[in-house]
Amino acid sequence: MPLPHPHNTAAHSSDSSADQIVSFPHPRTDTVASSSKRSANGTVGWARTIKQRSDERFGNASRLAQFCAVGFSGMIIDLTCYAVFRAALETTWLGNRPSNLLGLGLPTSVVVARASAILVALIWNFTLNRRVTFNDAPKTGLIRQFAAYALGNALAIAVSFGCSVALPARIPFFQDRLQLAAVVGIVVSTSISFSTSRWLVFRKTPSLPSHSP
Repeated sequence: MPLPHPHNTAAHSSDSSADQIVSFPHPRTDTVASSSKRSANGTVGWARTIKQRSDERFGNASRLAQFCAVGFSGMIIDLTCYAVFRAALETTWLGNRPSNLLGLGLPTSVVVARASAILVALIWNFTLNRRVTFNDAPKTGLIRQFAAYALGNALAIAVSFGCSVALPARIPFFQDRLQLAAVVGIVVSTSISFSTSRWLVFRKTPSLPSHSP
């Protein structure tokens, strides 16, 4: 029997080694995305469980804390928009035109900017309160519930807007502190807004007792 040529044996061994090289596949993108999604869902589920237990144990105190957290984020949105809108409108003809609102004499740019910022914050707060703070309240329709929210918070809006424009017009300390006057209005109107939101707009319908046959 002829013996295999050493050169052929080496070549065969080399080919076998090449065939036996183990390649480690890179993790697939969809696998990573699926893992991230499961992690996010787990975090959301954990947060919902904590919220539910807090609501069951502390009742309206828990709701108030959540409402204030939402309101704080809304205040950041409100003040940021107020500063941006005011800076933008001051460069237009509204900046030099005094407003006749209540005889305060403020520039129209300030009044329009404040009203616009409050509207943006109103939409922001409504969205978060509907989905987070009062998520167990019946969903009666987005447009209808927002209209109820706006009407229910009309007094709070009036107080917030009134403080924002009246304080700079009547008190010299606030003339160069328009943002601070807006903060005062937001803080004063928070309790009014919570009361109308909790017991009028997002009122939880009591569950009917089940009667066993």
